[in-house]
Amino acid sequence: MSTTKVCGLCGVDKPLAEFYSVKAYRGRDPRQGWACKLCFLAYKNQYKSTPAQDRKAQLKYKYGLTIEEYTALLLRQGGRCAICNSASTKRTRSAYFAVDHNHETGKVRGLLCNNCNIGIGALEDSVTYLMNAVQYLEKTK
Repeated sequence: MSTTKVCGLCGVDKPLAEFYSVKAYRGRDPRQGWACKLCFLAYKNQYKSTPAQDRKAQLKYKYGLTIEEYTALLLRQGGRCAICNSASTKRTRSAYFAVDHNHETGKVRGLLCNNCNIGIGALEDSVTYLMNAVQYLEKTK
């Protein structure tokens, strides 16, 4: 087994210790990284995105919304959930309201707190199921 490897970015033959170790299948080079540590970190820092850039890309890709459109929708809703009127997103890892959309048409309906978004999803976006849930709750008061 060779004790050196050529970096895929700088092209220099370097000792395996200068490459990150990746768990590999038996019989293969245990240093599977394609670039040495220095080049990999430089590459990663060059193309690293910020959380704001990630959010912007996610909104555009998943819902066709710009940050400005999301903000305008949030302002129209008074900074609150469209269903329960809560100002809290009720999310532990995100400060953003969930974008509620029609799964068949892709049309954005509004912004919801995590609980309301999960509730609608659990009821499969069905008005019938929702009405049955309302009747059930009223009956069992």
